Amino acid sequence: MAQAENLSDYVNKGNELAGQKKYKEAVEEYQKALALSPDNASVNLLLGLSYANFGEFKKALEHIKMSVKKDPSYSSYYHLGLIYSVQSESKKALEAFDKAQSFNPDSYLLQYQKALAYAYQKKNEKARTAYERAIELNPNFEEARIGLAGLAEREGDKALAQKQVEELRTMNRPDLADALNQWISSGGASSSTSATKE
Repeated sequence: MAQAENLSDYVNKGNELAGQKKYKEAVEEYQKALALSPDNASVNLLLGLSYANFGEFKKALEHIKMSVKKDPSYSSYYHLGLIYSVQSESKKALEAFDKAQSFNPDSYLLQYQKALAYAYQKKNEKARTAYERAIELNPNFEEARIGLAGLAEREGDKALAQKQVEELRTMNRPDLADALNQWISSGGASSSTSATKE
């Protein structure tokens, strides 16, 4: 019983530190928890995410893969895909995202990440389908509309790109709509991230 209490204490402390963006300190707490329960999928996932937050992607992958192995889930596969995406390994990212999708087929965030990975591979038709699916699942998801507009502009589909501008206005985001419109007007395919929010 005491061991379980210690484990949850370390995890709670790690979560608190991660919430304060003190990821290196969070890692220390999660490592203490992991010492008590090395096969714990949740602790491995939390540890992996904390490593990822300060750029230790090799260690992040090691722990997130362990989480996937011990308890395959939407969250573990989704985050595995994100780590691969950050490292520009879009093929591995898509494999992980596909597995995540088997747990949660209606995640708009997952569809958006798949769209980004397909766009990176220049598989524009698949990227477009994934962006459209993300928007179908969450019509107010601004990033997917911006991504779709960028893809449409690069493909010469000005009407679809402009439609996203109008949708952003309808969503009461004139700032994003104006930035996206200006980007489209300047023939902005040279930089697909110019109009993104962050």
